[in-house]
Amino acid sequence: MICPNCKRELPDGYNFCPHEDCGADLRPRCPKCGAEVKPHWKRCPECDTPVETAEKSNKEVEAIIQKAEDTEDFNEKIAILTKGLKTYNDNAELLDWRGFYYFMQDKKELAKRDFEKSIELNSEDADSHSWLGRINLDEGNTEKAFKFLNAAIKLDNKTLESYMWRGGAYERCKDYVNAIKDYSKAIELDPENEVAYDHRGFCYYMQDKKELAKHDFEKSIELYSEYADSHFWLGKINLEERNTEKAIKFLNAAIKLDNKDPECYGLRGDVYLVCKDYENAIKDCTKAIELNPEYAEAYHNRGICYYMQDKKELAKHDFEKSIELYSELAYSHSWLGAINLKEGNTEKAIKFLNAAIELDNKAPYNYLFRGNAFYKHGNTERAKEDYQRALSLNPNLDKSNKNLFWYQDGCFITTAVCQSLHKPDDCDELVTFRNFRDNWLALKPDGKEIIAEYYRTAPAIVASINKRTDSAEIYNAVWNTYLKKCLQFIKNSQYEDCKQEYIKMVRELRKLGDKYDFNTTKIN
Repeated sequence: MICPNCKRELPDGYNFCPHEDCGADLRPRCPKCGAEVKPHWKRCPECDTPVETAEKSNKEVEAIIQKAEDTEDFNEKIAILTKGLKTYNDNAELLDWRGFYYFMQDKKELAKRDFEKSIELNSEDADSHSWLGRINLDEGNTEKAFKFLNAAIKLDNKTLESYMWRGGAYERCKDYVNAIKDYSKAIELDPENEVAYDHRGFCYYMQDKKELAKHDFEKSIELYSEYADSHFWLGKINLEERNTEKAIKFLNAAIKLDNKDPECYGLRGDVYLVCKDYENAIKDCTKAIELNPEYAEAYHNRGICYYMQDKKELAKHDFEKSIELYSELAYSHSWLGAINLKEGNTEKAIKFLNAAIELDNKAPYNYLFRGNAFYKHGNTERAKEDYQRALSLNPNLDKSNKNLFWYQDGCFITTAVCQSLHKPDDCDELVTFRNFRDNWLALKPDGKEIIAEYYRTAPAIVASINKRTDSAEIYNAVWNTYLKKCLQFIKNSQYEDCKQEYIKMVRELRKLGDKYDFNTTKIN
């Protein structure tokens, strides 16, 4: 006798499969109506079929299933079961097995029909519920998948596949908490299930629990070293941790195991890009595109490589292609803006940078580049607004950009005061204040916040003072009242005193706002 659930050979006389990881209900069923037929009954309680006939029929059904199992060709298996169903056309077990073989041939509509008929004959058939859950999951109908898989688990809470497939349904719905619970249950039922570890690792990764994810991916590979998917994810995690050597090691293994996966080539190309190995990065991105011509990010990364090789036309083509494939790829818009800016096409640069900022308004360099475009286009007011926004997002933004340097240091209070006193931009006083800002204040816990707030406030103060006919007198008063004192504090290494004095100066200028008509904002 073969258990129809776990496929183990069993001695005669069992009502339930004795194996702990199975426990299937093996009580005889009437082949005509599917009702339970106990040994002491003379006739089926539902359709009145004689028990002797029912028991004989059950043995014949088991023989048909065994014959199908012993046959290697799926078409032959189905033919054997179909022939059996001509005799026992209402046998749930034969329908269940034929549905399984239809599924293995990817004939899902035929499989669904058999599983549904099996449940109609025997509503407690856990296997058919489970397989209908799997089919609906494959078809993207998660609501129906949950319905059937919940029923399957309620009928039999020891079936590994039901937990795996329900975990997949939760994963598809991005309910990673419940997915992890189901994958953990699957691992409990089968501690050597590498697929369950891989999927649970993915769910941990999506929860940003990378150490737990790494553990599961490593365990998956330990159980089955040829599992390409786990190698891929370990490559991705190591790239994010900037361990490029390990990342390439895992991605090489993933590609060796599956050389048709564009994601593996795309990710390894990303690693080479980080390593500035542009030639190998281009090769991998090109291979990824060959395998998946709609791989937008591969075009984007290859565009960066071409740009870094000074092949700007090829770079533009790839960035444009990536946007064509995925219009919401903000960084491709950004790169096209930067390239057009460098070529002097400020109108196009502003167009692309507008799109980049609309898609991602937290990237400081988009504002920096657009500020440069406005500056070159002659719109200095818009340029200042963008520089101010860029600095508020990143106070330590690279000052090598000459326009940002001019805005940051040429339009602020200290510089404006020194200019009014006819001091050059590289005078000792300005150099001292800049060193204080960059090498002391910026390193303090509240330093970046103070600098950012100052960047948001100071330009408006300077702009308002510059509109006045007595601006020189105001700047002279600021110099004598505050800045001389601040310089002395720095000279004496009294940096905290300097900070407080400078904050006091800005606050006092704000208080004078009404008198001088300053257009300023509040400093906390």
